[in-house]
Amino acid sequence: MKDRFDLEDSITQCWSIVDDIRFLANTIIDDTDLSSKNPEAADKIHNILVGMQELYSLKFEALWETYKEVHRLDEYNNEANDK
Repeated sequence: MKDRFDLEDSITQCWSIVDDIRFLANTIIDDTDLSSKNPEAADKIHNILVGMQELYSLKFEALWETYKEVHRLDEYNNEANDK
C-alpha cells in the first residue's frame, strides 16, 4: 500500500516538468537554424514556454504547500501528535 512518502515522491517527480519546459524553451531560443529563419516565431514560442514554466512552477508550489498542510493535519503524523 502506498503512503504519504509515495505521494511526496510523485509530486516531486511531476515537478520536473518545469525543468523540461525550461530545457525546451532554451533549446528553441538557442537553435540558430530556427532563430535565423524566423526569429519572431522562435521568440514567441520561447516566451510562451517561459510563461508555462512559471505557471507550472506556481501550481506545483501551491500543491506542495497543500501537501505540507495536510501532512501537518495527518492523524498519523507523530510530529503533529506530539504538539
